[in-house]
Amino acid sequence: MKKRDAQGILRRFPSWLRLLLKAVEKPCKEEKAEKTNGAKEEVFEQRVVVTSQMTNAETNVNHNDYNSLFSQTLEIYLLKHAQIDFFKKYELKVEKAFYKYRKDFYFGDNIIIKLYVAENGNSHRVYEGKFINEMTGKIHAYGWQKIKLTRL
Repeated sequence: MKKRDAQGILRRFPSWLRLLLKAVEKPCKEEKAEKTNGAKEEVFEQRVVVTSQMTNAETNVNHNDYNSLFSQTLEIYLLKHAQIDFFKKYELKVEKAFYKYRKDFYFGDNIIIKLYVAENGNSHRVYEGKFINEMTGKIHAYGWQKIKLTRL
């Protein structure tokens, strides 16, 4: 059996990696966002530290990693809020996706990904997200995904 320390992190990792993992595993924060029509929508927030595997030769984050980060945040949101039966009844398929890049993230940057429900239809949902630099508070990228709900 593998031994874990007090925070539940495996001891076989080097100390510098344990510190990085501890910093990345900050609790997620939820808040309410005001939409243009006055309706309140739930916001889900996840913090991510840019690691070397996310960067390219110019040391900035690859554009395909924005899609991966968006999808990962969406899955964590759904796992936290959806009932377990939901995943037995429906399959989620990305029908459309769009991303707009304003400024790059680099190795060591802290990214806050804010995700909220933009449209809630019977057979689909549209999720929008903002990629914010934690240090400056500025939006570096934003995007949306239209997810089609398919019955299994």
